[in-house]
Amino acid sequence: MTSMASHGARRRPSHESPMVPFRRLGLSAVGRTHAVGMAHRRKLLETFLIQTLGYSGEDARLEAENLEHAVSDTMIKRIDDHLGNLTLEAFGFRSAGDQLVRPVPTQLTHAESGPEFSITHISDAHPALLSYFTRIGLVADTRLLVKPHRSNSDIVTIRILGQTEDVHLGAAASDALWVTNIDTT
Repeated sequence: MTSMASHGARRRPSHESPMVPFRRLGLSAVGRTHAVGMAHRRKLLETFLIQTLGYSGEDARLEAENLEHAVSDTMIKRIDDHLGNLTLEAFGFRSAGDQLVRPVPTQLTHAESGPEFSITHISDAHPALLSYFTRIGLVADTRLLVKPHRSNSDIVTIRILGQTEDVHLGAAASDALWVTNIDTT
């Protein structure tokens, strides 16, 4: 027994154009520009909600989805100025030709020592950790270096760029931070 769709496909009238094979869809240059602008707008809102208003990561993401189309360009500009005029690169995005890509983040626990990293995600599963991270300056977009891992230890040692003291994090804290290597494009 054949389906109606396959039956109809076999009986295509001769005046119809031949079947066009599947091809990948993409955005036009204008569409890409608009998409990049909306991504920047959403990330600014998320960062503002977390850093300024104390939202959790998930709550900020959901709120930013609601706000991104409703907030005026003037308000976005003021938020951007308040946050220091962050670029999409500050949010972990990189240019690859005419595309904007975001490298896959890794948990800080598994980050290699050496390259510079940026915090791209902070788990909000433990509110006490969020407060601790904010207090010591580990917020979205913080730049840091990972020190060589000690054998037989769950401690991850980092240095926040611009600071002189190392920060030692246990497994629960380093598992809650996701970072992107900003030295790669």
